[in-house]
Amino acid sequence: MTQNTATKLYRLPNGTSVHQTNPAETDHLYRQIYVENFYFRNGILLPESPYVVDGGANIGLFSLYLLQRYPAARILAVEPAPKTFRHLQANMAAYQGVTVRNCALGGEDGQMPFMYFPNVTCASGQYDEETIRQMESTARSKLLESEKNASAFRGASGQELLEWIIGEQLKKEVITVPVLSLDTLIRDAAIAHIDLLKLDVEGCEYPVLAGIRDDHWPMIDQMVIEVHDSPVTLPRLVEILQARGFTLTCREEDAQFRKAFIWARRDA
Repeated sequence: MTQNTATKLYRLPNGTSVHQTNPAETDHLYRQIYVENFYFRNGILLPESPYVVDGGANIGLFSLYLLQRYPAARILAVEPAPKTFRHLQANMAAYQGVTVRNCALGGEDGQMPFMYFPNVTCASGQYDEETIRQMESTARSKLLESEKNASAFRGASGQELLEWIIGEQLKKEVITVPVLSLDTLIRDAAIAHIDLLKLDVEGCEYPVLAGIRDDHWPMIDQMVIEVHDSPVTLPRLVEILQARGFTLTCREEDAQFRKAFIWARRDA
């Protein structure tokens, strides 16, 4: 553990102390995972000793939640951003049933350019310039939604302030990260069965699913997937999952950000 990682301890409302980057972001994840029980909706259930793949684990709050509810759980937690991964590694260090991998999930093994947003680490991912412009436009619209905020950004100085805030929110570092397919991870970890595959991979969800080998699909029982560019991606994912025998619940989460969620399970 580096000294920088050690300075990031943050106490969650349930008393757990974690290594993290941004308190506001950590609070948001805590509410989603612990308070709203977001991932265990629409029939998603786990056995007493589940095997879970946490794809896009960030600092590991979902994995921590699982371990606190299911002490016998085994987890493969995957996070591509090196700085975020160090926090994940530190948060999982005390748990023997957890394997962590510093890589992105994709359709095939290799490398990819990765945009790391230190002020919004959950938004880090693989994006082109057009997508970045859309993210900036959406963030700008969010800031201007309330009349109070809008009045603060009027005039030349207000516009300058607005653009500075957007620039700070979406300040980015472009790095190269390794990419592994789910098939490679299954092989490397000698996984025989996956009770839940959680995917929060910022736009790579279609390549991840499209790249799964035929003989690996039957070992996956349930999925919860955050879908990006949902008008385009959601129908493609629905087609893949229904063809593989999953029953789906889909929900548009944020139309502005073009984001949806899928809860997928096998009836058997």
